[in-house]
Amino acid sequence: MAQELKLGFGYIPRYPVYSNTVIHSGDIYVYEDYLQGGPGLMPAIEYKWIINNRFSLATGLQYHWTGITIGIASNYAPSPYPQNNNLNLSEKGTSVGVRNFEIPFTVRYVLMKYKGMKLNLLGGIAPVITAKSAYHYDKVPDGETWSEEKVAALNAAITIPKKSYTNYFYGVSLDYHRFELAYISVRNIDSSLSDGYVLYGETYPFKRKYKSNRIALFFTLIKKNDK
Repeated sequence: MAQELKLGFGYIPRYPVYSNTVIHSGDIYVYEDYLQGGPGLMPAIEYKWIINNRFSLATGLQYHWTGITIGIASNYAPSPYPQNNNLNLSEKGTSVGVRNFEIPFTVRYVLMKYKGMKLNLLGGIAPVITAKSAYHYDKVPDGETWSEEKVAALNAAITIPKKSYTNYFYGVSLDYHRFELAYISVRNIDSSLSDGYVLYGETYPFKRKYKSNRIALFFTLIKKNDK
C-alpha cells in the first residue's frame, strides 16, 4: 500500500457564529457580543494511505485559533447588525482564546484524472481538542462602573468553551505532482460548542455553533510506494 506524508497550510476566512443566548443574572445581562470568527491560519500535517487508484484514507493534525467575545450590560436589546448582539450597549467585555487541535479522518475519491492532475472529492470527521485562556480579574478595578458582579461575570467566560467537540467536513481538491489544493466546508456535529456558562456555581445553557470554509495547500514531503 502506497503512503504519503504531507505538510500543509490553510486559510480560514471570516465565518458566522450562531449564538443567541442572553443570560440575565442579578442586575446584568451576559451574551456573546461579536458573532464572527476568523480570519485565521491553519498549519497541518497529514499521513495518507492509498488504497487503490480511486480511494485513499488519511489522518493527521491541524491547528487553528478562535476567540469568544463576551459582553455584559445593564440593559439588553438585540442589535440590528448581524455581526454583534449589542455592541453599542456593552459596558464591559472580555475575550476567551481557544486553541483548537483537530485530528481529521479523511476519505478521498479520485473523480477524474487529466494530464497529471487529479480532481478529488473528500470528506470525513475531525475530533477537536481545545485549550482555552482568558484574562482573570483578581480584584474589582477602581471606578464607579465596576462591581463584584461584573467581575465575576467576566471571569466566568472561561467556562464557556467545550474541552472537546467534533466537526464533519466535505470538499474538493486538485492534485498536481506533489501539490494538493483543497477547498473544504466545515460544520459542527455537536448541538453546541459549549457545555454552559457557570456563574456562582450555577450552569446556564450557552448554545453556540459555527460553520466555516477553508482553503488549504498541501505538499507531499515523503512518498513510500508499494514494493
